[in-house]
Amino acid sequence: MSGALAPHWLRTGAARLRRLLLQLTRHGLGAGLAFMAGLAVLQVVLRYVFADSITWVEEISVLVLLWLAWIGAIHLWLDRSHIAVDLLLPDAGPRRDLVASVFDLAAIAGGLALAWAAETTLAAFGGVLYGSVEWPGEVKYLPVLVGGAGIALAGLLNLLAGPDRLEQADGTERP
Repeated sequence: MSGALAPHWLRTGAARLRRLLLQLTRHGLGAGLAFMAGLAVLQVVLRYVFADSITWVEEISVLVLLWLAWIGAIHLWLDRSHIAVDLLLPDAGPRRDLVASVFDLAAIAGGLALAWAAETTLAAFGGVLYGSVEWPGEVKYLPVLVGGAGIALAGLLNLLAGPDRLEQADGTERP
């Protein structure tokens, strides 16, 4: 069901939820980046000023980077600013909206398949400890599960919200 076929209440609800998730992912990305930069600064100061270091900083940084990548993928799909080939359909219109709907359906299917595969992997790594932090091994694969489910949700919200165009930062409509 594309946005044009969805009832008005469903389209507006999906658009509102999409805007809310865009704000949450934007703030999450900023917080994650600031946290990772803070860890790097802390590690440099400890190493060069106090001749000591923290053993788990690299592992935590890898986990934060994984979360940033998957949250970023969700954000880009929600914002419809992921990589696109505009050479195929440079003009706006019903044909472009149909292709966008097909890609959203593919995102739903691919995201659900990825989430399922990640859940299976989580079960396989249940008894393994992750590095020096000694957390369960599932911690490393949780971002993939959340990312797959989030991309599926983003595809569904874009599909339900319809072909409306999001505005760019300067207030003009994005093609």
